[in-house]
Amino acid sequence: MLPQSNGFWKGDFINSSESFDFRVLINNSLYKIIDESWILDIEIPYGEYRAIDIDRNTNIWLFTSSNISIWDRDESKWISISSPPTSIMFGKVFDNYVYCGNSVNIYRADYTQSVIDWELVYEGDLYEDFYVHENKIYVAKYLFEVIRSVIGSQSWESILTTPTSPAKVVVNDGLISVGTFWDGVFSSVDSGYTWVNGEGMPGGGAEDLIIRNENEIYALAKDQHSTKGWFYSNNSGISFTKLSIDLSPWAINQMRGLQIRRNEIFINAGYRGFYKSNNNGESWEEINNGYNNNKPHHIKKIICTINNELLVLSSLGGVPLPWYVGTWGIFMSADNGISWEEISHNLIPDFMIIEDIIETGTGDIIVAPYDPGYLYILKKDSIEWLKINVIENIVQGTYGGSTIELLESGTGETVYAGTFWDGILKSEDNGKTWEVLDYGVGNRGVQHIFTVKQEIYIVSNDQSGYVGIFYSTDLGTTWQRINDDGIKFKGIVNFDSTLFAYTRTNIYKSHDIGVTWEKITENLPFEIEIRSIDFASIDLKTKSQNDVINGTLFLASSIGTFKKDVKTFGWEKISDIEVNCVYYSETSQLIHYGGIESFFSQYYNTNPIGTLEYNKDIPLFNAFYSNESDFMVVENLSKTQHIKSISLYNSLGQKLTWENTGDYYSINMNSLESGLYIISVKYFGGQLYAKKLMVVK
Repeated sequence: MLPQSNGFWKGDFINSSESFDFRVLINNSLYKIIDESWILDIEIPYGEYRAIDIDRNTNIWLFTSSNISIWDRDESKWISISSPPTSIMFGKVFDNYVYCGNSVNIYRADYTQSVIDWELVYEGDLYEDFYVHENKIYVAKYLFEVIRSVIGSQSWESILTTPTSPAKVVVNDGLISVGTFWDGVFSSVDSGYTWVNGEGMPGGGAEDLIIRNENEIYALAKDQHSTKGWFYSNNSGISFTKLSIDLSPWAINQMRGLQIRRNEIFINAGYRGFYKSNNNGESWEEINNGYNNNKPHHIKKIICTINNELLVLSSLGGVPLPWYVGTWGIFMSADNGISWEEISHNLIPDFMIIEDIIETGTGDIIVAPYDPGYLYILKKDSIEWLKINVIENIVQGTYGGSTIELLESGTGETVYAGTFWDGILKSEDNGKTWEVLDYGVGNRGVQHIFTVKQEIYIVSNDQSGYVGIFYSTDLGTTWQRINDDGIKFKGIVNFDSTLFAYTRTNIYKSHDIGVTWEKITENLPFEIEIRSIDFASIDLKTKSQNDVINGTLFLASSIGTFKKDVKTFGWEKISDIEVNCVYYSETSQLIHYGGIESFFSQYYNTNPIGTLEYNKDIPLFNAFYSNESDFMVVENLSKTQHIKSISLYNSLGQKLTWENTGDYYSINMNSLESGLYIISVKYFGGQLYAKKLMVVK
């Protein structure tokens, strides 16, 4: 049983409005957590539900826009009940009553009766939330007010006016607590006659609340920019302190829910999964069934550092609405993506959104946030990010508030930045000071930058429309416009004097700096959306002066990843998974793919071992596997040539081991499984031979 989703969101808490019990919803399955074990409760029908609730008998209620279903545990079946005379946006269960509403109406019905009869209990202004306690209903109105009424009465009283819209209301005996969108938490212990606005909450709102006992409140601090985490009050909301949990600000920004069971607190940490505390948040333990959730997703860019460490920017970028569209951190891997750590640390821009990331030629890391006029720099061998004001040193050529969208590293300490509205900027000191480069069309946006040696290529495009493609061969001093034949390109790269440019659905190449373009979309599917391209070069030393570069193009798209030998016709699909970017590492010979809910790698040898098939007429070595010893044995058969090294590959071409060795050598296969293996033997004379061998254990 695998109760932990491999998707981005690991699941959601499903709570009882009356706080009797809770479940975890994962992929249309409801689970109970007992100690650290996940136990399947029930499967729910597939569908889009407006609300799910649990009644006091632990029956599950499903609310869609027009239907209500209940899982009857006595009968072990789903039962549909009649719906109220309105569409459903809210659904809750209190006592023996089910409540439904559509933001302006609230109905209720006694579900224990054989005939469901709906009663209108609220009709009026827009509301954000409601709660039922004893015989009273509390309604948090969008227009900055909380009202209540005895159910069945037509009389309503106003008990609280809030500076901004109330988002959540909960009641427990004498304690009433209201969370707002922008002004924290208001609480009352005298039935709503007097209120306190709790101290200790960070600036912003509180969109989720839980009351425990008579004086304890848990509040999720969240506004439209970001989430600050869960806060706790043990004095009826007078003051709050943050629940301590050892997660990065980016993980805290994605926290979703909290549940309480006796002395246990459970937190849903978004993409990091679930955590539990037995000491009111002083310490936490993961309860993710062994799944490692500290890994990248929503991947926008993959780069490799000077130290051969992978850096992945997990971000969507752009205007920060809705609240969850943002960045999920910067991840680093020193082992080609097997394990990850977040290196975001103190990097917390206002909107929690990062547009781009690069490593400079001297090993510094720079990120461009959605924060007009600023960059963040992580100096080599440091863990603290420095905030840099880009515009303070720019006297002319800029409006003074543009957001940097793109970064590109030049040679040494040179860095280029593309903005939404103010053209392209250049820094010659790793981002400390900047100047505006004039490429001849005024302050227009830059959508794409590519640099190679002394050359800079850009695609200019902004909200006013497409401008064109430009390049400079003198580090941005002078510029030329490249002919685009009327094609609105998204990106352009230069591989060994051959330009490759792409639109949303087509890709082109040019051998004459854009004078003429040849479409090389070829057999790519018509429904493709091209996201990015990367390149792997092959044996450049053998390329003649007039020949096109010998290499492979990798293309990331909405329908998978494709590769193409630039000297031949046709694209080959190498992955079906939608990805935003693809990065090829010549050091590890791995293709790294980044998508919305995925990061994965694939071995790709540009000089595949399969071309080195052993010549049966010249049996230079022998290889066999011994079940008894679990060793692969390699023996030299040549009387004149001596073995220099032996390499072992799996069936995917991934190198498993490499040894400088002699004419007789044994390879320990204890950690390897049954399957097809390739033994490659290199001789001192330069000859390279390979054999395939099936291992059956």
